Amino acid sequence: MIHSTSSAFEDSLLLHDIKGFMSRDWRVQLRHISCSENSVADKLARMSRGAPIGETLFARPPLEVIPLLEKDLINIVL
Repeated sequence: MIHSTSSAFEDSLLLHDIKGFMSRDWRVQLRHISCSENSVADKLARMSRGAPIGETLFARPPLEVIPLLEKDLINIVL
């Protein structure tokens, strides 16, 4: 998980990078995935707010995401 704080400046840099990738001579397809469809990633991103910038590796899922993983598993099995 990469930790960062969001700001308008950082968002504009991200959009600039995205536009740069899209302008290259290759096929690019973007798809929006809502937070409700990607709840584990959304939770991990929210957990990273205010943390120092860097990388965090988890040996096991954080306790905060276990209920979300269980919910995903139930939805897959059904």
